[in-house]
Amino acid sequence: ANPTIIRLTMVTTSLAILAFIAWAGVTNINEVARTPGEVVPQGFQQVVQHLEGGIVREIKIREGQQVEKGQVLVVLDGAGSQDRHGASR
Repeated sequence: ANPTIIRLTMVTTSLAILAFIAWAGVTNINEVARTPGEVVPQGFQQVVQHLEGGIVREIKIREGQQVEKGQVLVVLDGAGSQDRHGASR
């Protein structure tokens, strides 16, 4: 094998690799991947409602927030329910 040909091959390969690295560093490639699918909740959805009705005074959580068991989610205005509770005594 001729040393000149080996050296020329190594230099050409090195320059090609350096050119590719430089190109990769300055080029933006927009990549789009489309696939069918569906979004499902992590757990079961559960309807939360007050059995007697009432007015919500304060919401203690925000949409998408994870909650713990027993955590207060809303505060109801107790005036109406206290009146009904007192009337039923």
